[in-house]
Amino acid sequence: MEIVDQQKRMHDMRDLTRSERAWTAGVADFVRRVVTTAKPRLTVEQRSEAGFTLALLQGLNDNGYGKLIVCNRDAEKFALIKKETTDFEISPSVSIEIRNQSAAGSKFEGSIDLLVCSMDHEQVVRHLLPQINPFGLILLHAAEGDFAAMREFALGLDKKGVVSVVLLPATLKLVMAQSRGGRK
Repeated sequence: MEIVDQQKRMHDMRDLTRSERAWTAGVADFVRRVVTTAKPRLTVEQRSEAGFTLALLQGLNDNGYGKLIVCNRDAEKFALIKKETTDFEISPSVSIEIRNQSAAGSKFEGSIDLLVCSMDHEQVVRHLLPQINPFGLILLHAAEGDFAAMREFALGLDKKGVVSVVLLPATLKLVMAQSRGGRK
């Protein structure tokens, strides 16, 4: 039974990946597992072409609670995200809000437990860092051309003592970080 469930979940993740144009099913599944492990109450996604909206929603659904706020300032992509999420069945205790603006220009009520950023990394992280829960996670994703700059930005923050960075395999194009603020 568990094997069948796992195979179905992987099939679902492949579907999520196709609909969101993410790099691989493995990356979308990793993002979903970060959500189920960290159990965020508030997740914010600064979305680009390779968004993880449906994977994030699936993780929140698996947890049975949480709020996802998706930010994208492109009107055409905003409409596409609204369309993709309309048909996604979510638990009554999971909510989604889609904003037609950048996360860097947004205000959020409460602490952010998970920030997933696929574009404007420096702007978004610097703007939202004070609002990220000290136990929260920052997950940065970049396309091939932007990966080196995004990685250097994260390593620079690590060197300054602002965040702790975990470098994931370069094939994933992901960097995970956590604020050092709030530590003794």
